[in-house]
Amino acid sequence: MAENAGMSPQNFARVFRSEVGTTPARFVEKLRLEAARQGVERTSLSLQQIASETGFGDPERMRLAFLRVYGQPPMVLRRQSKRDTNF
Repeated sequence: MAENAGMSPQNFARVFRSEVGTTPARFVEKLRLEAARQGVERTSLSLQQIASETGFGDPERMRLAFLRVYGQPPMVLRRQSKRDTNF
């Protein structure tokens, strides 16, 4: 991203954080998590497929990110979303 913006990585990170309020890495992770959560809650794709398609690489990395951000693993969110849609 820094190269595309014609900036050094350090300067890009500083400007990005100033403008967006978070680091580039955290911003990208947030986008991946949002996409993964939608995949978990709205599709029947395997966690392996969702992790791969959203850039986590493997389900364990995705699970750890879910635990850190949402406080629950992906399968718990999947079960909750299915239960909520059965009303």
